[in-house]
Amino acid sequence: MGTKHDLLTLIRLAQRRHRRLPQILIDCGTEDSLLDANRDLHRRLPGIKCRTRTASFPATTMGLLDLHIREAIAFHARNLHLALPAK
Repeated sequence: MGTKHDLLTLIRLAQRRHRRLPQILIDCGTEDSLLDANRDLHRRLPGIKCRTRTASFPATTMGLLDLHIREAIAFHARNLHLALPAK
């Protein structure tokens, strides 16, 4: 079990409190040093009944951010039931 800020710890706490969890997007560049850790996290989440979607793109973190930030924001807004500002 990690610290109080660890994603797996937060998910388990929310489940114990019977909170509905949003789907989580795990988005990582294929050249990113965090790719293996993100893949490991994705493999562990179904075991605790947490829905995920993964995306890997041929880029590093900053390149990925520049290319896919709008898609990621839209995904999280939908899953958290937030309205996006008008264009």
